Amino acid sequence: MSDQIAYLLGAGASIDAGMPPTEMITECVRKKGTRKSADAFTNRNEELAQKIEYLICRWQMLGGLKRDINYEDIYFLAYQIKNIKTPKTVGEFDNPAVVPFAAEFNEIFKGESDSYHGEQICEHIENVVVTLIREKDKIKKTFDYLDNLFLYPLSQEVIINIFTLNHDQIIEQFLRSKEKKFCDGFTEQSDTDVLDTSVYDTNILINLYKIHGSIDWKRAQYNDSNRDVIIRGSFNNGILNIPIEDEKIILCGTLNKMFQYHQGEFAYLWTRFYVKLMQCNRLIIAGYGFGDRAVNNALIHWIGRVNRRMLIIDCKSEMDFTVHLERNTTPYFSKVFTEDDCRIKYVNSKIDELKEDCIEEFLKT
Repeated sequence: MSDQIAYLLGAGASIDAGMPPTEMITECVRKKGTRKSADAFTNRNEELAQKIEYLICRWQMLGGLKRDINYEDIYFLAYQIKNIKTPKTVGEFDNPAVVPFAAEFNEIFKGESDSYHGEQICEHIENVVVTLIREKDKIKKTFDYLDNLFLYPLSQEVIINIFTLNHDQIIEQFLRSKEKKFCDGFTEQSDTDVLDTSVYDTNILINLYKIHGSIDWKRAQYNDSNRDVIIRGSFNNGILNIPIEDEKIILCGTLNKMFQYHQGEFAYLWTRFYVKLMQCNRLIIAGYGFGDRAVNNALIHWIGRVNRRMLIIDCKSEMDFTVHLERNTTPYFSKVFTEDDCRIKYVNSKIDELKEDCIEEFLKT
């Protein structure tokens, strides 16, 4: 067995613990207003719902997508509007294809600037995602469904790198329930848990990387400087302050993630993900929909190296999975991942129905 193995987990790895699926989040994003609780919405955002539907209609008119539009797609388009660079806006992108669309959007909905509506929609989506996950997180849950996915590697003296694209805390709770020590990149500084990716270089066997952020992360600044840090939980307010109390430290969207992976704290996490992935010869993928283009590119690079084996666990039939890849990835990616029978093994199973010896057999081959 390889001395280092990796897991890549998507939203499907958390659904059995009660976390919201993509369809539920999309439905809530499209409802009128910002979600405050299970049944309550603010009245001011009838117009916000209209903006979202307008984005969806324009995208559908252009065509191109072979599947239903979800909240990640809506976020990607809104993110482009939010970050356009024009004489009247301070954005991240020179994007002449989007500028006229943003101006048209502002002409219809009359915002403070052409980028205003994109910022509003992105904030709304982030609020919905975090609120839904926090609501579900309060419900008592069991993590037994993850046993057959993890228990064999956890019983071995092997380095385990767990890369999760989820914002929830399911994997942390599962590992604690099994009394397993793990490193998640946080270290205590001045009575506060602070994200410091250098701590991954310690001798702990299990490393957890949340490369899309987490619902319990906050951005703070040291009082004696403008230096930002990511913290969680309670903090020492004699040393730190939180400049934006409700800022969400999560990544949403699709192609915009390729840009955001090179910004701030996510740049450190992405670098760790890529480097550590390349050090592993065995990769187990569960619950991932293959919608992250940057992650997919890393997988292409990874599988092309010598002595690599990948296990994909998905509840779709192999034929439906192939169709899913064709609809959600590039032609080259879907070709590699459906025609390579030697290095890539596909298991049609729900995570909670995974055979007890499935992971052991894979890792021993």
